[in-house]
Amino acid sequence: MALAQEARVRQEAATARWEATQADAAERNKMLDGLLTKQDKLIAKADTQLKEMRAERVQAEARFKSEREDERIWRREAIRRQEKMFQHYLQRADQTLAEMQQQTADIKAELRDQHDERRAFREAILKLIDRLPPPPPHLRSA
Repeated sequence: MALAQEARVRQEAATARWEATQADAAERNKMLDGLLTKQDKLIAKADTQLKEMRAERVQAEARFKSEREDERIWRREAIRRQEKMFQHYLQRADQTLAEMQQQTADIKAELRDQHDERRAFREAILKLIDRLPPPPPHLRSA
């Protein structure tokens, strides 16, 4: 009987250790379940954040593309305005050059006319001088 008693005590001690181990395992399982729940929540949050970041990235890319298109349109318009300004400037320069050439031609023609008039006046004055009587002797140069 003493052996049975000892065996029973050992069996009860083993059962108590086993139950303690089971309780400890249950505690650990609860703790691990809590950690897994937290990890699942963190993963879900990370997935949500990743989706939000991807959506923001798509929006940023669309905004960037839109801004680049706006800049491209602005550049085209600026170049078009510049070309128009240069065309206007060149037209005015051509017009001014044509006017100056016309004025130069008019001035040359007027100078030719004045040259001819001056020659005619000189010839007329020389003819008049030739018609005048000779100066009196006291006014003649020696």
